[in-house]
Amino acid sequence: MYKYENFDDEQIINLSLTEKQNWLTALHTSLQAEILEPDKRASILRNIGNLHYAMANYRETESYYQQALSLFERLNDEIEIAVTYGEIANVCFRQGRLDEALQIRQEIQLPIYQRLGDKRSYAICQQAMIDILFVRGELDEALQILQQEVIPTFERLNSEYDWAMALGQIADIYQKQGKLEAALQIRLQKEMPIYERLGNAWSRAVCFGCIADIYQMQGRFDAALQIRQQEEMPIYKHSGDVRAQTICLGKIADILFFRGELEEVLRIRQQEEMPVYKRLGDMRELAICLGKIADILYLRGELEEALRIQQQEEMPIYEHLGDIRSRAVCLGKIADILYLRGELEEVLRIRQQEEIPIYEHLGDIRSRAICFGNIADVYQAQGYIEVALQIRQEEEIPVYEQLGDLRSLLITRWQIAKQYMRMTPPRRTEANQLLCQALQAARKMRIPEAGQIEAILQDFGMTCQG
Repeated sequence: MYKYENFDDEQIINLSLTEKQNWLTALHTSLQAEILEPDKRASILRNIGNLHYAMANYRETESYYQQALSLFERLNDEIEIAVTYGEIANVCFRQGRLDEALQIRQEIQLPIYQRLGDKRSYAICQQAMIDILFVRGELDEALQILQQEVIPTFERLNSEYDWAMALGQIADIYQKQGKLEAALQIRLQKEMPIYERLGNAWSRAVCFGCIADIYQMQGRFDAALQIRQQEEMPIYKHSGDVRAQTICLGKIADILFFRGELEEVLRIRQQEEMPVYKRLGDMRELAICLGKIADILYLRGELEEALRIQQQEEMPIYEHLGDIRSRAVCLGKIADILYLRGELEEVLRIRQQEEIPIYEHLGDIRSRAICFGNIADVYQAQGYIEVALQIRQEEEIPVYEQLGDLRSLLITRWQIAKQYMRMTPPRRTEANQLLCQALQAARKMRIPEAGQIEAILQDFGMTCQG
């Protein structure tokens, strides 16, 4: 069974860990035991690399790809050269070497596919470039390429799976822009049915993970957790993909974070996530994990250590990767700490001059609304209650209602209610109504804010009866 003649690299993603290891053994045996033509040797080397890639062994992966590439170049086999360079670009992308990955796609792969007239491979290469643009936050350009070039190509070729993958990328962009319902509709009504019809378990699991991401952003934590545990993790464990398992575990930790289980979340981040990302050389995921550790330290009042991580460990990675959106988010978290220090003018400068312009450039309406909420916090702290109230009512509430972001909506209502009670005279009836709406939503989502809202109601002598 495990002979290189029978190996199908397109099925790697659906193999169990044991099957991958068996194939590795078989392919290594073939390399050593048989006299092989250069093209067969190169194919076996690349397939060994593919197996290592599927198990997230990126250092071993690139070594085998380079060996295969040398043989294909000696054979002057253009199509195999392009394919192998694409595999190397995948490794670069996973490790955060975005400039190198993009250069390979633009300067080596695309010209070969164009010269050969291979329209499908050209479009797939464009998709890989879109992944890079997405990570960099260049969402408008990515969407334009998808809608004007990639999607039409796959429709002309009647390539259903490729079409579904491209739709998923559009959903990714909508989600990043805060258009959650539009993204969810694509996932549930267009993308998922194709993977189920094709019997592609891996793509189905990944799509389910994207749906869970949206549910988490909407505050539907129980539904998201069920997907992570029942639809995603079993597939990743079966495949032996350590990276996918770790990312899924991190997203489970995100849910525990919102439920206030900070010690368990910190343990997962420090003991299970970080060691894997360091071993894989995955700098982007490492930076994200560092940022989430800083979030926990912030909540525990360990501000100096949180600030150190953000400024000295997390921010340099985003700057190195050219990730403007993640840099803006990190700057916002630095501003959070400066706010607690009372450096309000510097906080306003960061929010208004660095964060807001980036989110507007990216079309990220959700992050823009959140940032305006933070600006309102500053004005409120400075005593400008009416200004803060206007921002919350005009820049936050309509956006969260539009997006169906229940958690952000309840928190903003809670904040507006507190501002009503600080006015002269207090607007008690309106405050009571908003707090009760927030409490009902918080109880439904089972999040810690419910207890805080109950305490505020008690302090104000309010109830939610009737």
